[in-house]
Amino acid sequence: MNQPEQYQAIEAAIVFLQENHRLPPSLEAVAAHVHLSPAGLQQLFGEWAGVGPGPFLHYLVPGRRWLPPPQAPLFAEAPAAGLSAPGRPGGRVTLHAMTPGEYGKGGQPLEISYTFSESPFGPLLAAATPRGLCYAGFADDPARAFGELQAHYPKAAFTEQPTAVHAKMAACFHHRQPDELPLHVKGTAFQLKVWALLLQLPEGGISTYGRLAHQLGQPGASRAVGTAAGDNPLAWLIPCHRVLQQGGGLGGYHWGTARKQAMLAREAARQQAGV
Repeated sequence: MNQPEQYQAIEAAIVFLQENHRLPPSLEAVAAHVHLSPAGLQQLFGEWAGVGPGPFLHYLVPGRRWLPPPQAPLFAEAPAAGLSAPGRPGGRVTLHAMTPGEYGKGGQPLEISYTFSESPFGPLLAAATPRGLCYAGFADDPARAFGELQAHYPKAAFTEQPTAVHAKMAACFHHRQPDELPLHVKGTAFQLKVWALLLQLPEGGISTYGRLAHQLGQPGASRAVGTAAGDNPLAWLIPCHRVLQQGGGLGGYHWGTARKQAMLAREAARQQAGV
């Protein structure tokens, strides 16, 4: 089973569990729903998540509250924000802000290289300037995904070709460590602070909008933090999926709550298993 098929089966299992939450289905029923044998389901989760279906499905209980108490090992309190963040599974990530001259005219001076590729969470569109990765979004609909990229930089010059930074991004998805992954993004000063803080959340780490606002020294700005997280231009790489509602609920996600739940469950199960 290739990577797209693996993720499709995982997402189908998540949706199936959500739709049948009043009487949670058995492992055999989940396997049958995604057209696999129980042994096939075991293999799928071993290859995709690094753990068996039992530990993984534990994190898919509908209505689950993800947020542990602050002292629990799963919770990772991010340090003060900065524009250079080492706490990522793929090695050192550096966040570079675009200048007004680079984006002030709709990205007119920018030359952007983009590629469509596969990731553990579905097809991905990634784009980079000569200075670093500037966009990453899930591309279930390739035309729509490219339209979103163009909306970010309406006057940029686009070329479909891979670059070295695309290869470094792919390495991060597979837990290999490039020497450095540069990110080159446009945003307000506040957005950049929020994104830099998000970069400090390691795999398996969880926070809330309120906690992040407190760490920024603006405890009343949780709503603004949520908006900034939602405007994140780099899916998964700037891990806004690790930020939850104050009570521990999932909240929304631009690329679908099933995908957010898959990300969190995979990371939590791998963390617990020490993978």
